[in-house]
Amino acid sequence: MTRAAPSSTIYPRYCFHLSPTIYRLCPLRATDVHALRTHPGFEGQDLYFHLNHPIRWVRVVGVIVAIDEYEARCIYTLDDSSGETIQCVVNKPRSASTTDPKSAPSVPRGANASKDASAGTGPDIDSDIDVGDVVDVRGGVNEIRALKQICVQKVVHLRSTEQEVRVWNKIAQFRRDVLDEPWILDKKAIWRCQQEALGRPIDAPQVKRASRNAKEEAGRARSAADGPEETGPSKQKSQRLRTGLEKKVKRPRSAVPVEGRYKALGI
Repeated sequence: MTRAAPSSTIYPRYCFHLSPTIYRLCPLRATDVHALRTHPGFEGQDLYFHLNHPIRWVRVVGVIVAIDEYEARCIYTLDDSSGETIQCVVNKPRSASTTDPKSAPSVPRGANASKDASAGTGPDIDSDIDVGDVVDVRGGVNEIRALKQICVQKVVHLRSTEQEVRVWNKIAQFRRDVLDEPWILDKKAIWRCQQEALGRPIDAPQVKRASRNAKEEAGRARSAADGPEETGPSKQKSQRLRTGLEKKVKRPRSAVPVEGRYKALGI
């Protein structure tokens, strides 16, 4: 990753699998959930953004301050002392016994949801939820009448202050390490995601680039092995010595003794 793109860039959906938030259960405060925004082109997908981080799943911790029960759902209002409350919606599963309103029994809070969760037909709630309970709520974000809500997938009761503090530390760390910095991709990563989304092969260009880079690296290695390049008079002298056109030095012939009628002095 590089910082080649502005922080406001909303990347195409085919890049979202590289995001640190899209498939993660993001620990947030209630104010953070309400501050999530939508972006043109992603309406109606329950997909929201913090800076340019795409977010679908969140985790909030707080005290249940109100419960509103309806025929098809139960709404728990959670206060985490961040300045705003958040509604957590538990949808009641439909069964054959509830198709007839006259024969449908009353649904107790929490208990029925836990049984249905164990059967795989509802959210996972560890025990009954009542006003004053401190809970850890996990689920997806949706919006009804311009109001953010959490569609509950799991609820866990926190039995001690230590458990609550641990979750708050995770919220602070996640904001510091992930949310406070924009998500930035370089052009090469975006191009690769685009080719994968279009079903185009991307191996051939990479092989060619790797081969070209290897050749360039080998050339640089050979240049380094030959030593530093000479300059100035020393370079000219080195070139003259390597031409092979220099005048050959004749070796002196050995003295031949004079023999015959006359001596060496001609006497």
